[in-house]
Amino acid sequence: MKCSVLVLLFFLLQISLFAQDSLWNRLLELPQGKTRQISPQFYSSWRLNAEYSKLKLTQHIQLPDPNGKLLEFELSPGHDLHPELEQQFPEISTYRLKSKQNGYGTLVCSTFGLHAQVFSSTGIFFIDPVFNTSTEYYQSYYTHAFKKPQQFAFMPCETLPTAAYDQFKLHQTVSGICTGNVLRQYRMAIACTGEYAKAATGLQNPTIAQTLSKIVVSLTRVNGVYESEAAIRLQLVPSETLIVFTNPATDPFTGNSN
Repeated sequence: MKCSVLVLLFFLLQISLFAQDSLWNRLLELPQGKTRQISPQFYSSWRLNAEYSKLKLTQHIQLPDPNGKLLEFELSPGHDLHPELEQQFPEISTYRLKSKQNGYGTLVCSTFGLHAQVFSSTGIFFIDPVFNTSTEYYQSYYTHAFKKPQQFAFMPCETLPTAAYDQFKLHQTVSGICTGNVLRQYRMAIACTGEYAKAATGLQNPTIAQTLSKIVVSLTRVNGVYESEAAIRLQLVPSETLIVFTNPATDPFTGNSN
């Protein structure tokens, strides 16, 4: 009897230790009273354990998919920022995800939390913080499950096809692959207006580091596509912060669409 009790206690202790060591906890409901950044039609919600709020990433990481499963990936440096820029902003880290079973993708960790993009056999999905003011709660959702509300009606094309265009379509051929298996890296500089900085961060007085974090999330997701489809990587230059403006009143642009 004593032996059975000891075995049971040991088993329960192992479960408890495993639960404490887990990076993610599945949630059935999200906290109420806060405005969500994105509201997809289908998603799984998760809590990133507090002890992992400052992620010390190693060679592997588990990430949740929209169906509620945890998938394991190998990690490697992303190199989306020039090394000098990485040293200037150590709070921003980018990675590449790779798995034989679960696909590949990108990962960004910053003061705004964790942002992942995964190309899996079941579709492309994102992992983003649920709330702009919290890095504790996350949602995993397929890209096709999030549809932005249309703010304007698209104008239909009323140009009639011509005989010349029809003739062109008959003789067009599929071009060959324009890239090989060598990854080409190009320098990139992205300017932003003060209006963008406020809108992207959701803050009234964003810092350059906070604005850069949002720029890096977008760039990394673009690189995730370019690296796979065209063997191209865009890397932010060391002087990137010279053209990151956070104040609409003092930036050199005359409009929000510059």
